Amino acid sequence: QSLSPDSDHKARQLADGIKHMKFVVRLYEKQVQAGRLFIHENPAHAKSWAPPCINKMAREAGVHIVDADQCMFGLKTWAEKRLKLVPAKQPTIFMTNSRAIAKELGRRCAGLHAHQPLLDGRAKSAARYPGGLCKAMCRGLAKEKMQQTLHMIAVMEVGDGAHRRNVDLE
Repeated sequence: QSLSPDSDHKARQLADGIKHMKFVVRLYEKQVQAGRLFIHENPAHAKSWAPPCINKMAREAGVHIVDADQCMFGLKTWAEKRLKLVPAKQPTIFMTNSRAIAKELGRRCAGLHAHQPLLDGRAKSAARYPGGLCKAMCRGLAKEKMQQTLHMIAVMEVGDGAHRRNVDLE
């Protein structure tokens, strides 16, 4: 969007986007008031993080903001010659009112692998969450539900990965 010239169409899209952000923030507020959870996601450098309603929601008590790189969850795209799949970084920000979900999603790339930029039609592959990201959301939700049900402060995984069990930290 930043690369396209200003036009009436672009201005309408921006106005529609801000209207949509105000709508989703009202939904998030209802979720919080009813004791339910929400997750909001957008690319890290998207203008959709700038509206005042999003900034206000981000400052609410109990709301967590985490940065993630989707390569850490298995996001891949075609390599230069399209012969194999390689990691794609896709920096992303999540906002949620669940500490457990935020902990699962806040994974940054340590730079131990090369990334293929999402150019030349590759961004389409980033429009779908990789399976690892979906699993992380589900793990966080399961931990959050356990914490709420058992009135725990946090749930920690103990074990070697193959034999994990949850432990009450309260």
